[in-house]
Amino acid sequence: MAETPMSGKGAQTRKKLLDAAQAELVEAGGNLEVAAVARRAGTSIGLTYRYFQNKGALAAAVVNDFFDRQDEAVLMAQIEAPTWRKREQRRIELMVAFHYAEPLAPVALGGLAREPEVAAVMVERQAMQAAIVAANIARGQDLGEVPDEIDPTIAGPMVMGAIREALRVALAAGDRLGADALTREILRFVDAATGGHRAD
Repeated sequence: MAETPMSGKGAQTRKKLLDAAQAELVEAGGNLEVAAVARRAGTSIGLTYRYFQNKGALAAAVVNDFFDRQDEAVLMAQIEAPTWRKREQRRIELMVAFHYAEPLAPVALGGLAREPEVAAVMVERQAMQAAIVAANIARGQDLGEVPDEIDPTIAGPMVMGAIREALRVALAAGDRLGADALTREILRFVDAATGGHRAD
């Protein structure tokens, strides 16, 4: 991804383009055209290409921004809870709430990776998330709340992948499955996968 050095004005322009690209992706169901983004941002196509090398780089930047916000709101959130399991249950609640409130989530989870640049970002960021979940599971083992026979390096990607797929299916279904119901189903699965018992 080729981007111009960031001055204050440049950072504002870049953000305006990212916001416009996100809105375009949401409105167009995952399709992205640089000309449409430029029109929405009130800039020229040429200026857009000064900040993003091509359409794939622009879409990849939007996806990276989505993951940055998700990680900050969920995976890196500082959660006060009496036990590891209660803390991770709260994290799942935050994960579901983030995706239900995020307009880009259905697009990001529903097959946006048509451009090679986007596919590369998705692979990298999903691997990073799986590693964070694996570390959380290992922490649960250190605290005696997760059985030692569970391999965190395997369980982490499995749990994160299952949560992501559940979110994708639920968001694609529209209003047929509410956030509370989805949260309960994910909690039930995660507790089974980590050897715990679902808290009501």
